[in-house]
Amino acid sequence: MGERDRGASLVPSRFVPSGVLLLSAGAVVLFAPVVRADSTSPSASVTRPVVYLQAGFSTASPHMRGATAGGSVILHPDRRLAIEGSGAYLDRGEGSSALSLSAGLIVNLVSTEEKAVPYLVAGGGLFRASFDTRNARFSGPAPSGEMGTGRYRHVMEGEPPGWDLGELPPFYSDRVETLIFREGRSGRGSFNDPALSAGAGVRIRLGRSWSARQDARAQLLMRRGEVYTVWVFTIHVGRGF
Repeated sequence: MGERDRGASLVPSRFVPSGVLLLSAGAVVLFAPVVRADSTSPSASVTRPVVYLQAGFSTASPHMRGATAGGSVILHPDRRLAIEGSGAYLDRGEGSSALSLSAGLIVNLVSTEEKAVPYLVAGGGLFRASFDTRNARFSGPAPSGEMGTGRYRHVMEGEPPGWDLGELPPFYSDRVETLIFREGRSGRGSFNDPALSAGAGVRIRLGRSWSARQDARAQLLMRRGEVYTVWVFTIHVGRGF
């Protein structure tokens, strides 16, 4: 009886290593598809940094509008929030252009695992506008006291011909006026203003690494109590890394 008990106790110990190996191999075979699916699933890529290229249209008034192009980098600290850094060039018609640099916080309204993710965005940065004072759009001779069609106001009063600011927005008129008084119509003048931005959009997943965004924002330029609004509408295409 004792010999049988000793024999029985030896059988399990003899086959334990083989059993462990078989169980381990079975676990690998069983869970390998799950691990592989997770690494290729949308949830595995939504938190990666994404680099976007963008193109679109901007407008601030009937006279200040044009195409815009630029890029952005988005970092995802979690699945609901993202941090964006962006830069864009804005064409504002003949004789005028602008450069926008900003950073912002994106709040996703649904989980980023969804195919379409609406979001809100807000931030701030710098808006640099440039004007060619030699261009007739913004500066030209005008008889004193006479306003041209679609024009804002004169640079100087008094003896004709004077200078007319033309289609220049009032937000910039006093600065261009000072520039012309100081340097004459000699070339380009650039002006930097702080800007707040707010907007909304939707991100659409195109695949494991690629996505697209439709975005609409208002940039609020501020100076001495004045606010000048620039509307920007863009389409972005980007890749996660």
